Amino acid sequence: MRLRTRARPCSVCGSADTIALPSPGTRSMRSDGLVVGQPLSKWHCVACASVFRAAERTFHKARSAEPAYVLNAKADNAFDLQRHSGYADVVADAIPSAPAAILDVGCGNGALLTLLGRRWPAARRMGVEPAALPRAQAAQRGIDTAPTLGPGLVADLVVSINVLEHTTAPAAFLSGIARALRPGGICVLVWPDDRTPSSELLLNDHLHTLSTETVRTLAACSGLEAKSALRAPAGFQGLRLAHGRFPIGALTSLRTQRLPSLALARQRGGYLGRWAALDANLLERTLPEKHLVAFGNGEAAQTLRAYAPRAWSRVHAISADVPVGDDWGLPVIDPAQLEPDRHQLLLATHPRWQARLRARFEAAGIRCLSWDDLVAA
Repeated sequence: MRLRTRARPCSVCGSADTIALPSPGTRSMRSDGLVVGQPLSKWHCVACASVFRAAERTFHKARSAEPAYVLNAKADNAFDLQRHSGYADVVADAIPSAPAAILDVGCGNGALLTLLGRRWPAARRMGVEPAALPRAQAAQRGIDTAPTLGPGLVADLVVSINVLEHTTAPAAFLSGIARALRPGGICVLVWPDDRTPSSELLLNDHLHTLSTETVRTLAACSGLEAKSALRAPAGFQGLRLAHGRFPIGALTSLRTQRLPSLALARQRGGYLGRWAALDANLLERTLPEKHLVAFGNGEAAQTLRAYAPRAWSRVHAISADVPVGDDWGLPVIDPAQLEPDRHQLLLATHPRWQARLRARFEAAGIRCLSWDDLVAA
């Protein structure tokens, strides 16, 4: 796939050596699953290998000003609780002793701080959350909350889980964390993995896709030293940060080698290009004589609904072993009620699970519409 080069300055390193990545359609999806009428419009920086999106509004403004942001009102389900528990383990493994105060930057409804409070009941718990509703929910859990980082928020353990990618200025965000971190304290920072193109590229409020090396350098420019990498969950990466000296030449080390960066740009462009073609490819595989049922109603289903709208318009119902998301007003069918003569099953799950699901349902005579051969990751 040929990528177009344009002089759009990188919001990470400032280089004008940037490439416009393909947008899979004229609309895009936020991280809460809402479809918006704007193209994805992401760019790859050849100089630092970051992906960035020129956003008209900061994530802080979007979350605080838009009541429609679904994650603001979303109650924790079994998947969320498991995810928070996993992050609590990551945090606990990163620090040598119990903290006196914990600050979660981007705390949401306070679920992670609640789990950390059970591990360290004597610790003061503080959270920064721009959205009013989850901030109020966190306050009801006994957490001291604020809409932004301020001078009174200082802790010896600062946590920020999957927030960095939403910020318009990652370096400024890390500088704020450095000011909030007490001398001798530890910051646990987690964000999406950039090494293999994945569905995180499809989220229009993921304003940056950043490598560990880039975040190390940005942190160093902010006075934070990366002490070690974290064993983050699959699909994510993390660093254990502490105060350190600003290294000479830190800014120039953002620049990477051009040929590997161009290769990564082609991988990212190819991934987004495959998503751009997915709608037409799925339509070719639908069986018009059968009712199309989507199996799954989580993130993968949301993504199909956003970027394969014509194929999704043929979905008559939703089916799932454990429904954890929205049904979009469609009927919900138990998997045991699927009929071979009547239904075709669109596997609305991550591609990694589709081979197993295909074997399961086709053994019962259910024809499956899968796409793991079209979009592998």
